Amino acid sequence: MNENPFNIINILTTLFMLVWIAIAMSNAINPRFMWKITESWKATKEPQASYFMIRRVAGAVFSIIGIVFLLFGRFSR
Repeated sequence: MNENPFNIINILTTLFMLVWIAIAMSNAINPRFMWKITESWKATKEPQASYFMIRRVAGAVFSIIGIVFLLFGRFSR
């Protein structure tokens, strides 16, 4: 069968992974900004510095996971 490498599933998966990586890197680079965008509306005061450090580390881990998934998806075909 003739397999088209640019089918809609591949494009949507790649777009999802790029958004995933962008959000995760934003958390890793500037967690306070991401907190203001996503969670500040439900807080009465700003969280402790340890919260932002955990969020930074999680952002770095999830961006690495996203990059690995994106590359693994590219090379497995």
